[in-house]
Amino acid sequence: MKKNINLVSNVFLFLSEAKKWINRKEGVVLFLRPFRQRLLKQTITQRLILTAFCISILATAFGQESPKLYYEQGLQKAREGKFEEAIKFFDKTIDLKADHYMAWHDRGCSKLTLRLFKEALADFDQAIKLDPRYEEGWFLRGLAKYQLNDYDGAMADYTHATTLDHNYANAYFERGVANEALGKMDSACTDYKRALQLGLKTAQVKVNMCNNNVKSTKKSPGVSRDANSYYDQGHQKELAGN
Repeated sequence: MKKNINLVSNVFLFLSEAKKWINRKEGVVLFLRPFRQRLLKQTITQRLILTAFCISILATAFGQESPKLYYEQGLQKAREGKFEEAIKFFDKTIDLKADHYMAWHDRGCSKLTLRLFKEALADFDQAIKLDPRYEEGWFLRGLAKYQLNDYDGAMADYTHATTLDHNYANAYFERGVANEALGKMDSACTDYKRALQLGLKTAQVKVNMCNNNVKSTKKSPGVSRDANSYYDQGHQKELAGN
């Protein structure tokens, strides 16, 4: 009778500890070590029963789909530059957990890098709905809108990002790019200078352009905006890649 009580006690103890690790595959080894020590103290019959429980629960754990695991795999693929594969993992994450803000965010980043601008825009829309206080969501949606030639929309998103973070240098810079695209050079130069003040060294090229424009306005009102278009695209690609 006492042996049976001990067996039941061990089973409940096993189930209690197993529950802690059921969604953490990396914890299985840590769980098994103390369990193995207790298992060696049991009779053969008790060992068989406890081992059966162990196999059953671990099979369940390894068979479960984990949004956290899929998300981490997606991040790893993105870091490796395998954005198509990353998107597939982010898809699975969202299928299992539709309110996973960062999965929407990072899937949008991957699509933006692949120049899937409309799809990226839709992902950033959802990310902003889930977390409207995260300034980077607004900033990245601005990048997508800019690439879709919605310069006013892009500028509005960049502005909102700067209201959430007054020191968001990239947002000031990209708002400058949108202002420049709309022909608002005074506003663009103000934004470029603000970005440089906040430490964005790449803004120096644009600030130099603004200074040259000011000095040469009488001689050449149309100082080349096109000469900087490649720089704009390269800067935005760098931001999306990061």
